[in-house]
Amino acid sequence: IRTPYQLLVDDTFCIASHRHSISLSTKLTEILGGPVKLLISQCVMESLKKTIKSAPNDPLISGALSVARAIELRRCR
Repeated sequence: IRTPYQLLVDDTFCIASHRHSISLSTKLTEILGGPVKLLISQCVMESLKKTIKSAPNDPLISGALSVARAIELRRCR
C-alpha cells in the first residue's frame, strides 16, 4: 500500500458527506496520514441517479450527486 491511497466510495458515503458538510479528500487525508485519490464506479452513479428519480425534490440526494460528480469515475467490474 502506498500513497496516494485509492479509495472507492459508494452512494451512502456521498450522501453522508453532503449531509454533514464534510470534504471527503481533506478529511480522509487527515485520517490516513497521506494523500488520497477518491474513485466512484459507474454502478454507484447509476444508483444515485435512480435515487434522485425516486425523490426528485430531496436536496440531500441532489447534493450527493454533485459530490459524486467531483470524484474520478471508474468502470464497474
